Amino acid sequence: MPALAEELVRARPDVIVASTTAAALALKGATTVIPIVVLSSGDAVGSGLVRSLARPGGNVTGNSFLGPELAVKLVELVRELAPRIARLAFVANAALPPEPIFHGEMREAARPLGLAVEFVDTRRPGDFERSIEAVVAMNAEAAIFAPGGYSDRPDDRARLLAAIVAIRIPSVFFRREYVDSGALMAYGASFAAMNRQAAIYVDRILRGASPAELPVVQPTKFELVINLRAARRLEIAISPLLLARADEVIE
Repeated sequence: MPALAEELVRARPDVIVASTTAAALALKGATTVIPIVVLSSGDAVGSGLVRSLARPGGNVTGNSFLGPELAVKLVELVRELAPRIARLAFVANAALPPEPIFHGEMREAARPLGLAVEFVDTRRPGDFERSIEAVVAMNAEAAIFAPGGYSDRPDDRARLLAAIVAIRIPSVFFRREYVDSGALMAYGASFAAMNRQAAIYVDRILRGASPAELPVVQPTKFELVINLRAARRLEIAISPLLLARADEVIE
């Protein structure tokens, strides 16, 4: 990715849109001048992209989807979904800086609940089957899947979900697209809304605004989406309280 970033910078664009934290970090290492707008960063400050959310202070701005806070919330939702579990797998990409941060937050939140959270490193679609085998080997009773770039494409999403089906444990995601495709549950910000916000920032920068003075935008709306077809397949009874809080229930 750093080599690709350097190649892109040599083309001297007026502004660059980066899809993930890893892409933005590579670009930041290649230029301190060209404005960079991030579509979705899990932890813009913790990853070193910006000095602060309110005043980024450099050539990077964009969106943060509050990854650490969401990671904690997902642990709570998993415990509500399956109260008796003791071991939870976090399937994530160790090469993407925010995801180890998410894992640390999860472990802190899970400790008082008597819940162990184990990290399963997954860096590319070719790792999916091996990662699911690792989830089984550690006797995990549920799994949270990170929003990393390794699984953004629809084809990758379908391959990951196909690998998950065989293990028959609850799978929870940061993004609703996975639930639309057959996963059990997701809780997170709207990535479509963040894409629209990124477009607004690109427009403002092209009109003369400085990224150093454009605050990193945090989402204001979060969605809890539950797929009852997946619940029936897994023979999981979703509590009425959890269903009542859902923004959308897929029948």
